[in-house]
Order: sequence, then C-alpha cells, then structure tokens
Amino acid sequence: RALDLAWASTQVELRELGVSPSDAAVFQELAGHLFYSNPAVRVPEPELRQSRGGQPLLWLHGISGDWPILLATIKDNDGLSTIAQLFAAHHYLRRRGMIVDLVILNEQPSGYLQALHERINAAMFASSDSAAGEQPGGVFIRRRDQLGPDDLEMLRATARVVIECDGRSLSLIGESWRDIEEPAEEQLAPPVRSRASGQRPEYAPVEVRRVRVSSSLPGVTATGSHRAITARTDVASDRRPERRVLDNGFGGLVEGGDYEIRVRGDHVPPAPWANVIANARGGFIVTERGAGCTWVGNAQFFRLTPWHNDPVSDTPSDALYLRDDESGEVWTPTPAPVRSDDSYTVRHSAGTSTFLHTRDGIETRLTLGMAGDDPVRLSLLRLTNHDTRPRRIAVTSYVEWTVGALREHTQHQVVTTFDEAHEALLAHNAFNPTFAHMRAFAALSEPLASYTGDRREFVGRNGSLGDPAGLRDGSPLTGTTLAGIDPCAALQCMLVIEPGETRELVAVMGAADSDAEAGTLLATYRDPKRASAALQQSSDEWRRRLSVITVRTPEPTFDAMINRWSLYQALSGRMWGRAAVYQSSGAFGFRDQLQDVMAFLYAEPRIAREHIVRAAGRQFVEGDVQHWWHPPDGRGVRTRFSDDLAWLPFVVEHYVRVTGDATVLDETAQFITMPVLRPDQHELYDLPQPSDRSASVYDHCLLALRRACTAGAHGLPLIGIGDWNDGMSRV
Repeated sequence: RALDLAWASTQVELRELGVSPSDAAVFQELAGHLFYSNPAVRVPEPELRQSRGGQPLLWLHGISGDWPILLATIKDNDGLSTIAQLFAAHHYLRRRGMIVDLVILNEQPSGYLQALHERINAAMFASSDSAAGEQPGGVFIRRRDQLGPDDLEMLRATARVVIECDGRSLSLIGESWRDIEEPAEEQLAPPVRSRASGQRPEYAPVEVRRVRVSSSLPGVTATGSHRAITARTDVASDRRPERRVLDNGFGGLVEGGDYEIRVRGDHVPPAPWANVIANARGGFIVTERGAGCTWVGNAQFFRLTPWHNDPVSDTPSDALYLRDDESGEVWTPTPAPVRSDDSYTVRHSAGTSTFLHTRDGIETRLTLGMAGDDPVRLSLLRLTNHDTRPRRIAVTSYVEWTVGALREHTQHQVVTTFDEAHEALLAHNAFNPTFAHMRAFAALSEPLASYTGDRREFVGRNGSLGDPAGLRDGSPLTGTTLAGIDPCAALQCMLVIEPGETRELVAVMGAADSDAEAGTLLATYRDPKRASAALQQSSDEWRRRLSVITVRTPEPTFDAMINRWSLYQALSGRMWGRAAVYQSSGAFGFRDQLQDVMAFLYAEPRIAREHIVRAAGRQFVEGDVQHWWHPPDGRGVRTRFSDDLAWLPFVVEHYVRVTGDATVLDETAQFITMPVLRPDQHELYDLPQPSDRSASVYDHCLLALRRACTAGAHGLPLIGIGDWNDGMSRV
C-alpha cells in the first residue's frame, strides 16, 4: 500500500510540475553530476587549472559559492526552451531538498532593448518557482559582458555542471555526456591464488629501481645496491609481549606509560581509541584502526584528508598498502582498511603511534608522527623478511585529498600536479583565499614505479579502500593528475627484500606556504634516516616535557593519567590540534585555551606566555572579547558571554604567581574592532579588523574586569549568556 501511494503521489507531483517521468529521470541524473564531478559536464581541464580566483569573486555578483552551481549559458531565443526545462529541473530538485545555485549567463550584449533578458525572466516566473530568485539555492540571472575576465573564469571553474542552452532538450544533452563518461562496467577481480596452490598468476611487469645508500650509517651494510639492516630485537616477532597494567581486555599501559592495544579481526575496542598527535603548525588523529584526519594550520578549514564525523564507524582517511607480487595478496600494516584475522599490536605514545604486524613471513613496523615543528606527517615503515627466499613487495601510499574543510565540496576544486624533481603529488585549492597559497604534498622515499591523482582509478567504480581496484592485478597506475575531479594521491614503489633483510621507507604528507617551501620539506624528510631522527627527536622532547613533574598518590590510575596523558593531550590535542575523533573545531576558545595553558606553567611556561598575549589580542576596544576565533585570519564570534572576561586576569595572575615572570604584564597587544551587538543579538560571526589602539597585557586585564563588573537592580552581577551551560542565563 505504501508503494502504491508513493507512486500515486509521484504522478500527482509530476503533473503539477508539468514534468514527464523521462524528464524526471534526466533531472535525477543531473543531480548526480552536481554531487559527483564528471569531466564531461564541466569546463575543459586546462580552464580548471588556469583559474586562480577565490570565492570572494563570486560574492561580488551575489553568489555565495557554498552550494553546487549549475551554469547555463544562452546566446539567443533558440535557447529559451532549454532554459525553461532547466527551471523545471531546478524546481524539481528544490522540492527534494537539494540546494543548487542555478546561474543563467546571458551572453547577448547589453543594450537598450533587453528582449532576451525579459524572456528569461518570464520563463523563470512561469516555472512556479519565482520566489527562489537571488537567494541561496535560487536562480541568478547575470550578463556575461558585466563580468570581468577573472570573475567569469572563476564562475566557470566553480560550476559543477555547465550547459550551453541551444534549444536541445536536457535528455539530448545528457546523451552527449553519457557518450563521453560511461566506460565499460568494471568487473570484480577473480579470487587471488595463493602460493600454496603452486600456480602463479600473470601480472604486468613493473620496473624495480634500487637505491644506493652509504655504508657508513650505523647498523647498515651495503648489499648489492640496496639497504640491508641488521634485524632488531624490538620488532614484534623478536620480543615477548610486555606486561600490561590496568588491562581491560583490549589494551593497557606498558612500561614507560605507553598505551598498548591488541586487535584481531572483530576484536576491536567498542569506540575508537585515539592519539591526537600535533605540533603548533599541524597534526593528525590516529586510532587503533589507522590514520585519521590530517590538517595543517587549522583542523577545520585546512584538512589535508577527510574528517568523517561518523559516530559508528572509524574510516581511515589515508592508508599504506602492501602487495605480494607473487601471490597478489594485499594487506595493510594497520588493521584498516583491509580487514584481517591476524593480530596487530598498536602502541600509542606521546608524539607517535606504532603498529606491529606479521603477515606470511613479512613483518611490518609502522610509526606515525609529526616532523618536529614542521607541518609534515611522517609514516616510517620498516619491513623485515623472515622468509627463506626473496620477496617482491609493492608498497602503495594512498591519500584522499580534502585540502579544505569538507571533501564533499573541495573534490570539485582541488587541482593536482606531479613534481618530477621530488617524485611527489602536489595539491592546491584556490577557492578559499585564506589558504589559496598553500601547497599540500605526498611522497615516498623510494623511487616511484607508478602513481595517480585519480581516486576513481585507484579505488574503482563503486569500490572501497578495503579492496582498491588499482591493486587487483598488479598493473601500474596511469600517472594521471586531475583538476576539480575527485582527487587523491596514490604513489607506488617496489621493494625486493632478501631473506633476513630489513628495508625502511617513509611516506611524507604535509603542506607548505609555497611550492619552494614544499620542495624544501620534501627534500628534507624523504630521507628515511632524517625522518627517523625527526620522530626520535619529537619523542625525546615529549619525554623531557612530561618528566618535569611526577605525581604519586595512593590511586595508580590517577597517577597514570596525570603524569603523562592528561598533560600530553592538553597540549597536543587541545592547545595545538584543537581536534579529536568526534570534534574537529580548529578554533581557539577564549576561556578554553586560557584554562588549558595553566597546565603548562611548570613544563612549558613559554607556551602559556605566548597564549596570554594572543588572547589579549582578541579583546575588542569596548572591553569584551572574542568568544572563539579561527587562525590564521581570526574570523570568529562576538557574544554576550560574561565569564570569558574574568579568565584573562585570572590566568595572568596565576602565571605571574607560579613563574615569577611579571614581564608578561608589559607585553603589548592590539585591540580588534567589529560591529557591536544590537540589543536583539546574542552573537555575531564575522571577521574582526585590527584596531589602531594597543595596550599592555596589564591594561587589557583591567579593561576586561571593568567590563565584567556589572550590577543589576539588586546589586548582583548580571549574567551574560551560556556561562554554565545550565540555563541560568534564562533566569
């Protein structure tokens, strides 16, 4: 009965809109192209690469750029029938909750007579959706000769679908898309034959290039032309499992305070157990499944890889794959994305997380961490061959580019290029002008056998990271780079590992302010020795920082938290990262981070001092403060929160009393300006501007206290809003 009623309702709606079932099918196909980029419906790739404009160019013409843009061009009256059908499609999509900006570009020169312009407006009013004009998700009718060259270039590059209205129906136009876009249906790969079957499948040959290394490195001897490293005693197969304390069946603390988790198949923690690893310029989240979101500068607005915001699953944002060239077996040194019933040992440490695993005689040790103070994430992979014969292993690094806030938006904007000098894939996104200069990069330390920047090529149509199409038959990747079409960075190298030999490589991912800086960082950290030294230096720095104070109480669980993990996560997760599995804010909270820095007064007073000056610089000339703001531009919210004001003098007094450093009171910080809240406004989100006034931290504190010292009719302090999250501000 429900299906019958749905069918009847659909017929009524189609008659109301004057749309045939075949038209509705075309409209739905059009919606798919607006959600997922297709080269056949966009402007040519050279035009996408040429665009350098940002979102503000769209704002000049009243278009937000926050929603998918369908751009329709019309030259004469012949195109009016196509325009009318586009209005019907737009109305149909709006009825289904899909917000699309339909931009009609009138290419007829402006003049006294505007017959075509008037007919376009008449067609819009006849579509019974005229109320949707000039608003988000509405219709915008513009003249081409009134757009500057840069504005037009930006509009065309941003549009996810571009249609030339020449009188053809959308179904006919759609046929031309299908002729270009539809490849043969991809077939699932046949079952992989194991070596035990005695049959070796045929794979496309891949060139293997070896790297010469200096024999002067400690523990390294030259064997032929590749590296041979003496087997270590700290890898999984050579050491007995350490005793864990406070064990709960999934994980526990080991000597030194590290947290060790053992997973196997479906035996995983009930929720992600994460390590937020960061420095002042970038960071990433890693759980027992593998690497999560990675960012540089701001964990919300400049993510290199996706933040999934998924309360149920723990989807990796990038991965390393290993493929045995003989058997075709594919696995990962982390428990995800390729699921395995073999055991993994995961160890979260301060500044690093390590994954230990053995598969079919190949032992892997993967260590993830940040490169000192640089905005670079390092994945140091060590492979040891415990087999009696040489093994040929393809190592593939896969990164799903975001290069902005949300991949659902940025996949239509990111442009990828290949850097021959450093064998790296670069990605940039000019849409957000704040980060338009940034260059994201991904590279491997070994010479590449193949690569691709096309996510569909690597993952496959309707594919998954658990079984990527690009690894099924051993064929090399095509070396494709894309502009505005579903970007990724898949980089593959080949290793030949002799019996008993250990090979080491590093996967580098990060971002820089320019191509030149990206090249410098790549040249530095593509060397496994330097990468290993950077990770060790980071671990040593955390060990020093966390050993300044040791607390001993009758409660061992309290000691375990307060002596290591609380201070570590306060600095790495809350102060530097401002992100986690279930929140990826990236913003500084005025009171939040002032509270946090009180924990650093013994171990890192410099960080507390720097943030006190930073917070003082977020005070308005009227005395109230910015409740939260996003670096680097400072865009944020002005509110009526009253307890924000008291936190600045409270923390400053505590800092001076504990450290004895009263010179912080003489530091100078500039005020900011922004529209004052109207009586009916509780908050306002905007970009403040620097004021021409500045004052000492001491004077900032006095002004904050004077602003906070309110009194009502009964002489009691007046409550602002949201101070205790318990509704008291409504009393």
